[in-house]
Amino acid sequence: MSNEQGYLDNIKLVYGVDDNPSISKKIIFGIQHIFAAFGGIIVVPLVIASALGLDVKTTTALISATILASGLATIIQARGVGKIGSRVACIMGTDFTFVSPSISVGTVLGLPGIIGATILGAFLEIILSFFIKPLMKLFPPLKEISITEIEGLRIGNAQDLNAMTGVTVLRFDEGAKAGCDISGGGPASRETPLTSPVTADNPINAIVFSGGSAFGLAASDGVMRYLEEHGIGYDTGFAKVPLVCQSCIYDLSYGDSKIRPTAKMGEEACRQAFAGTDDRTGNIGAGTGATVGKLYGMKQSMKSGLGIAAVSVGNFQMAAIVVVNALGDIFSPQNGQKIAGLKTPDRSGFLDSVHELYRFMTPHDQFTGNTTIGAVITNGAFSKAELNKIASMTRCAYARCINPVATMADGDSIYAASIGDVSVDINMAGTLAAEVMAQAIQNAIHTSRIQDEEFLKYV
Repeated sequence: MSNEQGYLDNIKLVYGVDDNPSISKKIIFGIQHIFAAFGGIIVVPLVIASALGLDVKTTTALISATILASGLATIIQARGVGKIGSRVACIMGTDFTFVSPSISVGTVLGLPGIIGATILGAFLEIILSFFIKPLMKLFPPLKEISITEIEGLRIGNAQDLNAMTGVTVLRFDEGAKAGCDISGGGPASRETPLTSPVTADNPINAIVFSGGSAFGLAASDGVMRYLEEHGIGYDTGFAKVPLVCQSCIYDLSYGDSKIRPTAKMGEEACRQAFAGTDDRTGNIGAGTGATVGKLYGMKQSMKSGLGIAAVSVGNFQMAAIVVVNALGDIFSPQNGQKIAGLKTPDRSGFLDSVHELYRFMTPHDQFTGNTTIGAVITNGAFSKAELNKIASMTRCAYARCINPVATMADGDSIYAASIGDVSVDINMAGTLAAEVMAQAIQNAIHTSRIQDEEFLKYV
């Protein structure tokens, strides 16, 4: 169980969303809310009055007008007047966004200028509100979606929870054009030349992620067998040959090193993909044996896993699937905070993997025992050359969230696959791919955490 989940489980709400407290408590809560909001409401007019050098009488009038306007706006929003108002319990107030423009206008035109500009701005907002739908086309919203909403993509998982290894299959209903970027020094892969712009432009049928290092490449045999049984593959005239790419992580140091993903496990993951899209994350599929922060061995590492994220911009969709098994530390893409990585010997805190790496002045064998592998899937229409570029732009997510990254001890690889016909600018798509992949990396960490005592059983 993650630390976040444990914290949430300990929270006991006094009232649920649909509960209705007594009228006396409603009054007390309302007064409490007003007192909490009151300071924020009057601070803005105080700042403006101070900047403009207004006298006490004018300042008092400005504060009073602000409180009156906040009260009226609260009633209109909470209760509604005709079609006006959200009818949501809330307190309306001032906003610091308007402090700077108010001071700028007031410096030239005084308080009457501020009032006049506010009234004019209000009328402009009312006018623009009638054109909000057409205007929204100029500002397409970035919306989080479920990966199950992406048509033509199916995800299946299979794993051995005793050996702590597994397989994840991305199956494309109608095939997919694909590109690939390999930045790590020790990749274990299969059929990646299919993604090269200079090879035949045949759509691939599946991408396979697995544990087991190079031994895990056997999983694709089972995937190919299952696809062939269902009449899927490139028709050579004599047989249909499924086109399957694969990348593996090294997870032999976690769990049972003698048990690796097999053709049977690959076949089972493919069977699950035919059944639908498995949107579970964490310790599942190829992420079952994933770990991070391994500069000083497994005893100071942390559990990681499989991560997923998906967004849409208008009718354009982008999803990322990643198995985070890095040598380095992992950082939040939002604030740069370390969320996983190299632990101290007593596991009470973090060491800095980069600083520790600087101690290795002489050649130091880390072997190829890591690797972060991922894929971005889009319904945008792109050529193989463009998909290779998108895959290379997605690498920016690895750089934002993993440090050190792309070392000789990693086999870091990223696929980019197109399964749609939406026309999209490649620069926008590549930039968005990096953003979504960064979210998927964070998701892999947050959903795969386990207690130290459980983690160390497999080390």
